[in-house]
Amino acid sequence: SIWTAGKQAGFTTKTPWLPVHENYIKVNMESEQKDPSSVLSWYQTLVRFRKENPVLIDGDYDEHLRGSNEIYAYTRKNDKDHLLIIANFTGHTVTYDPEEAGIGKDEAPKILLTSYQDTAAAAGTLRPYEAQIIK
Repeated sequence: SIWTAGKQAGFTTKTPWLPVHENYIKVNMESEQKDPSSVLSWYQTLVRFRKENPVLIDGDYDEHLRGSNEIYAYTRKNDKDHLLIIANFTGHTVTYDPEEAGIGKDEAPKILLTSYQDTAAAAGTLRPYEAQIIK
């Protein structure tokens, strides 16, 4: 069965042994599948991206910005690719030095994926709770 907006959230026609959360009518898998901006859609995008980019699986890991309490940043690098994965864990916009985050001085960074729906992001800036994958 699928988690739906139906009776008992679509799990059973009987009385469940655990209570169904009161927000199941709005928050459920059925509605997440239809919403391109849902958490489910974001994770499906990430899984697809990982499968299409072997560097995320076999690339060397190097953490950057270790002293930051706001940003988690690391690169994955192999013979073919070099990606920066960077995330802002705060509710406000933060800036960072792209070179300190693992982007080479002579590289032209390109944001391949961002957790925001728009593409207004720029390397060196992260919006509240934003995550980016940069080439």
